[in-house]
Amino acid sequence: MMVLLKFLFALGLASVSSFGASFLVGAWRKRKKTDPLALALGEQLPGFDCGLCGAEDCQAYASAVVISGADPGLCSPGGRRMESRIRSFLGENLDDSRSLRSVATVLCGGDSQSAATDYEYDGQEDCLSAAALYGGPKRCKDACLGFGACARACPLGAIRIEDRLAKVDADICTGCGKCLAACPRSLLALKLEGEVWHVACSSRRGSEAKAADCAKACIACGECVSASFQGEFKLEKNLASARQVGNGQWEAISLRCPTKAIVGRDERKKRRSSFRNVER
Repeated sequence: MMVLLKFLFALGLASVSSFGASFLVGAWRKRKKTDPLALALGEQLPGFDCGLCGAEDCQAYASAVVISGADPGLCSPGGRRMESRIRSFLGENLDDSRSLRSVATVLCGGDSQSAATDYEYDGQEDCLSAAALYGGPKRCKDACLGFGACARACPLGAIRIEDRLAKVDADICTGCGKCLAACPRSLLALKLEGEVWHVACSSRRGSEAKAADCAKACIACGECVSASFQGEFKLEKNLASARQVGNGQWEAISLRCPTKAIVGRDERKKRRSSFRNVER
């Protein structure tokens, strides 16, 4: 009996040793195969391995960022400071546009006070459902439907619906882009953090028709273009758009827009009280 017990003990010890050796070899091979830049980034992460970013651990997230192009703003324990560190890392080691933070931007200013309506909508509170009924209640068929498909798609709660118009809190948005596909009108675009000014309109209808549709529509009057001594704005297919140039005077030019269709991100930040209840 004692001989049998000694044999079983020796067999169990050998199995444990074999498993330990296999585990160490596997871990070393996995580390050896990991991209050196991913290893370097992994050393800068908090190391909690919480999985809130969607990866199994911090090193896996680092690999996803460096190799697979994952969003640099998903580390919840590290917060905005860690996001900035990751973007800085990407900028130093890779020619990666993600080193520059992007923010979702709504290319429409047609809230319920400005946008004319064709009918009263009392259907399902959903953008797709509203769009399916004669193109939605707003007369402008390029306008934000205002039923929150983009807000529900945002994993961080950075989008709110106010007065039937989507609004983005630039301090919360990480530019993951999940809201873009959710909008049936394709009214959201990712703008680099430095691209503060934009034209909040997407309609290319005739000027008179747009003026009747919405009080804040770009009516293609050309005032912004005539004041753009450095090419800050251009007019194409009946719609103005902002351009990125050095030392542009977008704010001064925006004051000349008769419909106030030119919007700056700082202008939206003044209304921060609207987002005080957002869970961060």
